Amino acid sequence: MSNEANPTGPEDAAELFAVAYDELHGLARRQMSRQTPGHTLQATALVNEVFLKLARRMDGAEANGEAPWKDKTHLLGLASRAMRSILVDHARRKGTKKRSASGERVALDRAVLEFQESSGDLLALNEALEVLEVQDPRMVRLVELHYFGGCTMEEAARALDISLRTAQREWRLAKARLRQALED
Repeated sequence: MSNEANPTGPEDAAELFAVAYDELHGLARRQMSRQTPGHTLQATALVNEVFLKLARRMDGAEANGEAPWKDKTHLLGLASRAMRSILVDHARRKGTKKRSASGERVALDRAVLEFQESSGDLLALNEALEVLEVQDPRMVRLVELHYFGGCTMEEAARALDISLRTAQREWRLAKARLRQALED
């Protein structure tokens, strides 16, 4: 994802979002393709929910005469975080409907990417990310960009303003920490 010039006002921010919409839809399609077949949330619905979250942010910024995001990279980070939030909320709603009579939680959709083989679900992954965020917020941003946002490691490194090698090292460490948290 290429970086755009910093928007100077609400009109530039809206234009940036319009340009990024197709790219965001592509990210949502990739994210949803990783879900188990029959997942009830579709890519278009996911990107539309992301759009609504970002549009609310844009409206609030416009009211203050500010730009809601600095550039395309910042927008991607916000969209990745919004996708995580939406997918977790969706899993929570689905989990509420799938509780057994004994009240035990039934496993939800498999987690995506490297977390597929873990026994945890998206809610457990989110809980592990919340714990990790206290220890290393940048690592969580990397996970959000790569895992939820579908960024390549190069794009995520650029968004975080770190080297590719640092991003790769932190990704390996994040996977190990999350795997351990999901197995506990």
